[in-house]
Amino acid sequence: MNKKEFLTELTKKNWAYFHNHVDVDEVVDSFSFNECMLIVYNFREDDSWESDLEEKSVALLKKIREHFPNEWGADWKNEYFFAITCMNGYKYQEAFETLRMLYDSLKNPPSGLVCAYLFVSSFPDQYISPKEEMRLALEAAEQGYTSETARALQSAYARNKQSDESEKFRLIAEDLEKRGIHSPAIWPDLFKELKGH
Repeated sequence: MNKKEFLTELTKKNWAYFHNHVDVDEVVDSFSFNECMLIVYNFREDDSWESDLEEKSVALLKKIREHFPNEWGADWKNEYFFAITCMNGYKYQEAFETLRMLYDSLKNPPSGLVCAYLFVSSFPDQYISPKEEMRLALEAAEQGYTSETARALQSAYARNKQSDESEKFRLIAEDLEKRGIHSPAIWPDLFKELKGH
């Protein structure tokens, strides 16, 4: 791989170059773990959505996980980043399995993770029972009301045929969204400085 050419095209955000000319095996062989993760970060932070780029991001993250198991495993938020990337690329089954694994493995999963798990569980292939959805939504809300936890409760109450409660949390969610009250974002530690938190 021509690293200079690669970095030049990355700076120019020439995503067609990455889709057509970049092999993920060459990327992990040519760059460090941090550099590889930052490449995916650049893909994900681009304003334009391209399905080819999402596919490449998922493939590259899988290869990073395989090639750098120690660095990857040192921060559970790398798996969360993978799951969200899968969701963006419509790979809901992989996102569901990853979020379920994280939920089961963390002692106190943050509300943002629980809400993401609930969201991806709403698709038919990842069905969870109404009772389980309610339990998870209430668990997320114990960490405080945010637009995400209120939306989770709105959905859970609707699915459990409690329309009054569902409507109540719809209004709460809209108010929280207007006020910009969200569950804390979850980013790998590597990205925290870039994200400003």
